[in-house]
Amino acid sequence: MLQRVFFATLTQDVAMNRPAEGCRHETLRQIIRFGQAGVVNTAFGYAAYVACVLAGLTPWVSLLVATPLGMLFNFFTTGRFVFGNKSLRLLPRFIVASAVLYVINLLLLRMFLAAGSGPLLAQIWCVCLLVPLTFVIFRRGVFHGKADSAADDRNGNDSQEKS
Repeated sequence: MLQRVFFATLTQDVAMNRPAEGCRHETLRQIIRFGQAGVVNTAFGYAAYVACVLAGLTPWVSLLVATPLGMLFNFFTTGRFVFGNKSLRLLPRFIVASAVLYVINLLLLRMFLAAGSGPLLAQIWCVCLLVPLTFVIFRRGVFHGKADSAADDRNGNDSQEKS
C-alpha cells in the first residue's frame, strides 16, 4: 500500500499537466535529497531514542522525548535542503504532519514489540516503513512548492535568512 501511494505521488505531477521532464527531474532531485537528509535526520532521531532507552526510559517515553527533538531538526533540514523552503509559516503544518507520523510510529512500535522484537530493532522496522510515507506527507501536505517562501518575501517577512 505504501509503495502505491509513494509511486502515485511521483507521477501525480504529470497527470496535473505539468511538463513531464521538469517534473520528473525535480521529483528525482527531491527523492535523492530526501534520502540524504533522511540519513542525517534518522541518525539524529534514532540516536536520541537510543540514548533515552539506554538511560532507562521505557520505549514509549523514549519515543516521546526523541520525537520533538527530531521534529525540529527535521523541519530545517528537510524544508531547506529537500524542498527549498524553510519558511517558519510552514511549522504548524509540519507539526501536524509530524504528530500524525508519530501516532503511526507509536502504533507500529506497539505492533513490533508485541510480535517479540526488542525496542531498538522494533524502531528500526518502524523507520523503514515510515520513510516513504513521510516523503509523501511532507511533499504534498507541508512543503508543496516554494509559494510560501515567495509570499513571505513579498510581504517583507525574512523567513529565508541569509546563510
